[in-house]
Amino acid sequence: MKEKFLPIGTVVTLKGGTVKLMIIGFCAVSEDYPGVVFDYSALPYPVGEIVEGGRGLFNHDQIETINHMGYESEEDLEYKEQIKTVLQMGEEEYKKLVESKLKEVNN
Repeated sequence: MKEKFLPIGTVVTLKGGTVKLMIIGFCAVSEDYPGVVFDYSALPYPVGEIVEGGRGLFNHDQIETINHMGYESEEDLEYKEQIKTVLQMGEEEYKKLVESKLKEVNN
């Protein structure tokens, strides 16, 4: 299995599952699971989000099959390294990283 944090756009099937999921984010949290940080958030492929809240959350070890790899770039690889570093630091540092990335995207 590939290293943790597959690229955005990667399509996977989970162990025991039949629905393909397209990865849309990393280090996802949910009010339903306080204190838990999931490796990925995803949407069903190929339909995407047809109702609000249709995202799935899962961890890397739940992936059975990688059906399609998403786009990787230097920027993507740098961001993943930052995520790994921040996860070792804690939740507050992760929030700061996300805020700084959002500012970059919005400028």
